Amino acid sequence: MARASIPPLNELIGLFNDENTCMVMLKELRVFYSELPCSSCIGTMRPLGSRHILRCSRCRNEQSGRAHTFFWNSRLKVSEILRLGYFWLVGLGRDQAAVVTGHSARIVSDFFGHFRQLVFQSLDEQVCVIGGPNIVVEVDESKMGKRKYHRGHQVDGVWLLGGVEKTAERKCFIIPVADRTTETIRAAIERYVAPGSIIRTDCWRAYSFLDDSPDYIHQTVNHSLYFKDPITGVDTNTIEGTWSGLKRKVPMRNRVEQGMEGRVMEFIWRRIHKDRLWEALLHAIRDVHYQ
Repeated sequence: MARASIPPLNELIGLFNDENTCMVMLKELRVFYSELPCSSCIGTMRPLGSRHILRCSRCRNEQSGRAHTFFWNSRLKVSEILRLGYFWLVGLGRDQAAVVTGHSARIVSDFFGHFRQLVFQSLDEQVCVIGGPNIVVEVDESKMGKRKYHRGHQVDGVWLLGGVEKTAERKCFIIPVADRTTETIRAAIERYVAPGSIIRTDCWRAYSFLDDSPDYIHQTVNHSLYFKDPITGVDTNTIEGTWSGLKRKVPMRNRVEQGMEGRVMEFIWRRIHKDRLWEALLHAIRDVHYQ
């Protein structure tokens, strides 16, 4: 049986309940720095015995062993922060996590945002480049935040442009865009879709530049007539399914421009690492450096 991408809580409860166990695990993962340049002189700061402190051998300046890591500048124990990361990863709501951990809803919300930003920063932009020779990429736009039937609380929303491979991996890119003009769409496609791709779109006129592009093969479906072209078999069902998945993950109240990029990148990060989410979170904590 394949191992779950997120271990069950009972496998990690010792890690979350014992600060020393948690610290040992993170040190073995090389989350903490073995040396750093001294901020006061030209010396080098190194760990001071068993204490989680870095000391400069030249000027004796000391700094927290958490310096420049995800755990820097927080009063919470490392084990408490990692437990919040676990609850964020499994999708526990803010209020439920506050009850379980005993932290305020504000602290939980702040750290959930920190974890979202962490995985965003851990993504190499190159992994968002999709497609390639003879790979079908469906491209579409979607508005996040429209009011259904013009009822309810006003939400301005934000336009997103996305593309997804019609492959088993479903690699995708999704970005907020200021508008849906040809210039904006062209720049995004040239940045995120590899040359040689077969690009499928609807008949929105902003995509017409693809008809003359030497880098792509353009196929279209007229959604005013049908969802799938009965002659060519072209459809954009894969990207439509991606929009549905994203909208299930982003509550209506959060479908605004502020923070949207982070939520989108979290969605992409989760898709890329869907088979190893807990491991990927630990690696992001290890690999992202904080100034």
